[in-house]
Amino acid sequence: MDVAQNFEYHHIFDEPRPSTESLLRGIPSKFAIGLLTIINDTLTIKGQNPDTQEFLLNNLSQNFPESIRNGIFDRVLSLIRSGEFELFSFSFTMEFINRELIDFREENPSRNDDPSTDELNFFKSYIVIIDEMVQRDTLTLKKELKDAEEKGGKYIEKLMWPHLIKQFEFTNRPDAIYERYKGRALMSYIENQPKFKEYASGYFKSLGCNSGSDYLNRLESLIVRNLQREKSSAPMDYFFRIKVSMEEPVFESLVIEPEVIRKNVNKQIDYRGLKEKPIFKWAHDEYIVPYWDYLYNALFMGLIFSFYNKSGIQKAIPRFDNFKSIVGREFADEILFRNTMTKCFTREGESLYFFEDNDAFNPDCYYRRGNNIFIMEFKDYLMATDVIQSGSYEIIKNAIEEKFVGDTNNGQNRGKGINQLAWNIELLKNKPGLFWEIDENAKNNNLKLKDMDIYPLIIQTNIYFDLPGVNDHLNEIFQKRIQNIKSDFKSIKPFTMIHFQYFFERILLFADARFQLDEEINFYHSMSRILKLKAESTRAVDDWFNGLSQFSMVESTKSSSQLSYRKAELLNAINECWKIASTKE
Repeated sequence: MDVAQNFEYHHIFDEPRPSTESLLRGIPSKFAIGLLTIINDTLTIKGQNPDTQEFLLNNLSQNFPESIRNGIFDRVLSLIRSGEFELFSFSFTMEFINRELIDFREENPSRNDDPSTDELNFFKSYIVIIDEMVQRDTLTLKKELKDAEEKGGKYIEKLMWPHLIKQFEFTNRPDAIYERYKGRALMSYIENQPKFKEYASGYFKSLGCNSGSDYLNRLESLIVRNLQREKSSAPMDYFFRIKVSMEEPVFESLVIEPEVIRKNVNKQIDYRGLKEKPIFKWAHDEYIVPYWDYLYNALFMGLIFSFYNKSGIQKAIPRFDNFKSIVGREFADEILFRNTMTKCFTREGESLYFFEDNDAFNPDCYYRRGNNIFIMEFKDYLMATDVIQSGSYEIIKNAIEEKFVGDTNNGQNRGKGINQLAWNIELLKNKPGLFWEIDENAKNNNLKLKDMDIYPLIIQTNIYFDLPGVNDHLNEIFQKRIQNIKSDFKSIKPFTMIHFQYFFERILLFADARFQLDEEINFYHSMSRILKLKAESTRAVDDWFNGLSQFSMVESTKSSSQLSYRKAELLNAINECWKIASTKE
């Protein structure tokens, strides 16, 4: 994980740092948001690399006075080209957009525009915001960076989590296809559930749609057009305006409302207002999307929130947590997780079973291939905004442990996550005959529990729990929990956390046994040990980061080289697996 350095104001300009308020006074917020949208689209389509950085700088500075432009290039260009410094980044552009929405300035028809001055002041404001964000983190970062370099381990977590978590959504971006198919599956579930069906019908009709599929079709029409865009040498090709001939209620329902964001502090935090409504109305018949990732999220998670808040379902289910729990159990667990695991792991000679909470032995999933047993928990959790924004290692750590460890009350209950895994592994060991009672194929083949390799897994759905170091942190707790039963099996492998999207992308690879889950898990932990040994030798923070990488970032060549396998058939398999109603594509 390479961490690029950022520019500060004094690196670029020989003057005291001005305020953004003075620089932007009189400049319409629409102008700034338009330029920031172009930057975001350019980074997305051309890629976040030195060439794109240079392309953006060259085009944004076209109208600067020549002496200022040359001075900027003399100071910046070589550092950008080296790849060690980064000027344009989603984390900075989104902070700028959020500030513009909070302090939204309308257009003044009587103002005399001066493109050269306005564009220079916009650029200076952007650098000021970078400077402010960098300085905000500098005070704690220096000490933690020194501890991390010298000591590694927990000190890397303390350095990494508070500073990385706020930027993690910009480096681990959503996959539009994955979000699209989750949204399709969610709609099929909601529209076929008696307790939701009436509310769903009324909600989508209020948006001028005949059904949930009609609603998603309208959003997807934008997304597909965006995904089909190609690299260009013309800057304005990265300004994608969506023109309509009549009012579009679906788009209007997602239009950003600056006044609402200005008045509601909660919508300013973690860019919540932008996430809830990711479309900006550029003109009476035109829209733009400042950051497409937030529109991708509207296909699934945003849809869950908007359906709950606007469909009237609150009358029947007053608490969102209860609604999310129902959707998590009936949809995420029973449709997405169980059906995906069934498609992946019901090959000849294998055993796959699912259990309910009231069963004595009750992992979410038991899967055996040969002498490898996988004990799985599925977790569809959200990370609270106040945790993400806390900047506190302890708060983040406690949130992770509350979700994935829980309190066993001195053994009186099973806790959560890794404690549930440990409880069920202990039950296998402590109850003679349970192994054969669960797994009839194992009995028929006279397999012995003491000859089994046990793989404890949590499959989860949220990017924030995929932070580097989370797997190691939970594994450390897990190892202490199972230390007294390790000798009762051939081995208990290290704990592994895997994002559910991993299985979505590889469902046919697993179904056709192109590679095996145990091989990939063993590769991950083997490579992690090698990377940690390297870090202990170099003491470099980047090496420590790499040694703590999440499962999806340490992939074997056998897996990565086959990602295009049966690609044309993948989405049809997902349609069938996730019970997605047929729609016109």
